[in-house]
Amino acid sequence: MLDPWTLWAVLISISFLLACAMLYVWWLTPAEPALVQWSAALLLLALGLLGSVLHRQVPHFVVVSLSNSALLAAYGLLWSGLRRFDRKPGRPTYVLVAPAIWIVLTQLPPFSHDLVARVIVLSLMVCALLGLSIRQAWRGMGLTSKARQALVGLLGLSILMNLARILIVGHEPDNNDLELFTNPNMVWFGLVGVAMTMFLSFTLVLLVRERVELVYKSAALLDSLTGVLNRRGFLEQALLSAANGGLFAVMVLDLDHFKNINDRFGHAEGDRMLAAFARAMRESLRQSDIIGRSGGEEFIALLPGAEPAAAREAAVRIQRTFAQTSLQVGLRDADGPVVGTVSIGLAFMNLPADIPLFEIEAKLQLFIAEADGALYGAKDAGRNRIEAVGVRGAAAGSAPGAATGVA
Repeated sequence: MLDPWTLWAVLISISFLLACAMLYVWWLTPAEPALVQWSAALLLLALGLLGSVLHRQVPHFVVVSLSNSALLAAYGLLWSGLRRFDRKPGRPTYVLVAPAIWIVLTQLPPFSHDLVARVIVLSLMVCALLGLSIRQAWRGMGLTSKARQALVGLLGLSILMNLARILIVGHEPDNNDLELFTNPNMVWFGLVGVAMTMFLSFTLVLLVRERVELVYKSAALLDSLTGVLNRRGFLEQALLSAANGGLFAVMVLDLDHFKNINDRFGHAEGDRMLAAFARAMRESLRQSDIIGRSGGEEFIALLPGAEPAAAREAAVRIQRTFAQTSLQVGLRDADGPVVGTVSIGLAFMNLPADIPLFEIEAKLQLFIAEADGALYGAKDAGRNRIEAVGVRGAAAGSAPGAATGVA
C-alpha cells in the first residue's frame, strides 16, 4: 500500500526540483520574467505543503495561517506570471490579497479551529485564483497555441479537484488535521497532485518555448529595417489570404530617385527614408492588408476584398502620407526639404475559392508580375504616379479594363 507520508514528501520534493528547473530555464531565457514568478510559485507551493505536513512539529499558527497563505500566494503568482507572459502588468500587490484575507480569517477563533470550514474556504479561494489564471490564458489563446490549450485544460482539472475536495471533506466532518493527510481519498488527491504539478510546470515551459519559436519564426519572415514582412513572409501570408478566394488588389511600390538619396546623403539616411515609407504604408492601409518589402526600395502589398476604386484611394493615401513622413527624416538640399515620392503599380484578380494551393501560388506570381509591369509604366510616365491594370478572372463587365494613370 502506498505510504501517504512518502507521497507528500515526493510531492514537496518535486515542487522544489521543478522550481529550480524553472529558474534554470529562466537563466537560459532571461528575457522571459514570468519564469521567475512561476518558479517562486512552485517554491511557495512546496513550502506551504511542507508546513502543513509538519503540523505536529510546528506551531498551529504556522500551519493554519502561514502555510495556507503560501499556497494562495503560489496560485496568485501563477496568475501574475501569466499576465507578465502576455506583456501586461503583473500586479504583484494583487497576489497578496488572498493570503492577507486568509490570515485575517484564521485569527477568528471559530474559523481557525474548524477544519471543514478552513478546507472549504481555502479550496474556494484557490478555485477563484485558478479561474483568474484560466481567464488570462484564454484571453491570450491563439489558434496554434497547443500549450495554452493544455494549460487551460490543466487549470480546469485543478478547479474540479478542489471542488471534489470540498465534497469529500464535507462528508467527513469528524476529520482532524492528521487524518486529512492520511485519509485514502486525500492520498489519491496527493498522487494526482504530483502529476498535475509536473504537467503544469512542463506546460508553462512549453508556453515559453512556443514564444521563443514564434519570435525566431517572425524574425525569419520580417524585414529587420522596416518591420514589415520580407518577400518570403509576404508570399506565405498572401497565399493564406488568397486561399479563401475573392477579389484582390496587389500593389508594387518603388521609391522614386532612391539611389540619389543614398548617394547624396548616405545609406543611413536612406534607411531612415525606407523606414518612413514603411510607416506610411502601415498608416494608410487596413490591418487586414498584407505589407512586405521585396528588396531594396521596392515594397509590395496585398489588399483582400479591395475594389479597384478603393485600391486606388489607398495608393493615393500612401503617396500623401509618405510625403509627410519623409519630411520627418529631415533631409534638405539646395531646394529645401526633400519630399519623398513613390510610384505604384496596381493589379486586380478575382480568385475562386476551390482551386489547389499550387495553382493559387502560380496565379499570385502572375498577379505580382502584372502589378510590377504597371509599376514600370508609372516610372516611364514620369514617376510619382499610380498605374493600374484590369481584373483577371472576373465576370464580364464587373471590373475596369484598360490601364489608367493617376498623377
